[in-house]
Amino acid sequence: MRPCPACGIYGHRTLVVGIPLARPKGVPGNQETRVYTCDACGMGFSDDGVTQSALDEYYAQMGKYGDLGMYAGGDEGGLDTEAPWELSRAQALADFIAAHAPTGARVMDLGCSTGTLLVLLGERGFNNMSGIEPLSGAVRIARDGRGLDVSEGWITTLEGDGVYDVIVMSHVLEHVIGIHEALALVHRALAPGGLLVVEVPDSHRFDQYVHIPDQDFNTEHINHFSPIILSALIESARYECVAMQEGIAGAGPAHPYPVVRGAWRRAERAHPIDVSPHDRGTHRSALASYADVSEEMFAGIDARTRELVGATDFGIWGAGQFTMKWLRREAFPADQLTLLVDSAASRGGLRLLGHDVVAPSGVQDDEWPPVMLAGSAYAIAAISDAAARMGITSRIASPFES
Repeated sequence: MRPCPACGIYGHRTLVVGIPLARPKGVPGNQETRVYTCDACGMGFSDDGVTQSALDEYYAQMGKYGDLGMYAGGDEGGLDTEAPWELSRAQALADFIAAHAPTGARVMDLGCSTGTLLVLLGERGFNNMSGIEPLSGAVRIARDGRGLDVSEGWITTLEGDGVYDVIVMSHVLEHVIGIHEALALVHRALAPGGLLVVEVPDSHRFDQYVHIPDQDFNTEHINHFSPIILSALIESARYECVAMQEGIAGAGPAHPYPVVRGAWRRAERAHPIDVSPHDRGTHRSALASYADVSEEMFAGIDARTRELVGATDFGIWGAGQFTMKWLRREAFPADQLTLLVDSAASRGGLRLLGHDVVAPSGVQDDEWPPVMLAGSAYAIAAISDAAARMGITSRIASPFES
């Protein structure tokens, strides 16, 4: 049993939702993701029997930023290696950092991906920056394509005492099992009075931005933070809050989602986690509402799937988080599914519901079924374009569209 990652209490938790998954070999965890809230502090978290080492191995092998094919610029430098919605989020975070730290600060971006934030901070006058990133493909883009000081590693590879003035953890803490251990390593590496800057998805507002059902209840996001709970947790690890800001980022074209970012100054005194019963209950209600809205959306997808497929064989293009859940829906016509394809090289060789995931280029002309359904609300245009370029005659349709 996983303890609460915020206050550390075992067993005192309330189940929000359990979601069956067609989890393939290589994706750590059980065949159901179970999301809880802590009764003592209100923290949201999943308990899927996953270890941090298994998660680290998964990110290294299958993390999306390690697939160079997702970038418009490939191995080249420049900001065209980021999707516009990713760039917009990074720009907002760079502005936030620039408002709270001097340009001469020694900045470390933990989990820096391809280095976009570092490039944007450089444009804002910062000149002493480095990054650590676990995915070798992303490191190659950052270092070779962009000329950045980025090394391959993770939080545990932080070296030195008091060597940074600013450490950034952007969309990192939702992936970490041992949050307090991570915050302690960062505390040691920060100079006295240094800033920890954190951005995470804001689970208190998930239900207001639902584009894909249960998108944030997945195999990767194992922690769920409201702004109040996030700050209480960080302050309990010897930090003082300087500023917090709610924002909107992009999960895809025209698909905004909520984030919360903040800056906390390194301190010597820890504060006890003290979240009011009202705030604990509000967070639990928000997560439950997100689960309810997601289930309603999934019911519509179930109905559209039946309408689009009818009695014919069909395939799915996209074997990501949504498809893992979709395949386990009771209404899913599994006996008519004949093909699973995905353009991401990292997903090749996965096996879901008895079907091997293959690259589109590896499918013979006579193997394409009459209908191919998009397994992503974000990628229907890209899938349609790819199918047209390849001369695929299957009807390309999206279960997300009414």
